[in-house]
Amino acid sequence: MQKIIISIACATLITLSACSVHKVDIQQGNVITPEMRSQLKVGMSKRQVSFVLGSPLLIDPLHRDRWDYLYSLSKGRKAPEIQRMTLFFEGDKLARVDDHTLPGGTPSPPLPMPATPTEPSTPKVVEPVPLP
Repeated sequence: MQKIIISIACATLITLSACSVHKVDIQQGNVITPEMRSQLKVGMSKRQVSFVLGSPLLIDPLHRDRWDYLYSLSKGRKAPEIQRMTLFFEGDKLARVDDHTLPGGTPSPPLPMPATPTEPSTPKVVEPVPLP
């Protein structure tokens, strides 16, 4: 009888311990901070943009002048936070940026135009951002 009670208690403990499973936060894609976004300027080369933002997550082989930066963060059982930024180039120069979602729901400001079309634009050094 004592063996049966111990067996039932062990089975109950194992079953109840499975109910409190911890879900790990899943982070995927490119993190784009507002500081990184503010460094983008119309007319920047693809190399300069890649230096500021890193390599894009998606480069469509049929549309080489479009780069997509995607980021998602799933915290536990909450709905995932998704950000998407699409960059369009004309030749080697950045033509426009479409921000679909920014952190906190803030609208993205328009890109500033360069001072002169012939002035080379050099990106600033980006400090590493600590991840949560």
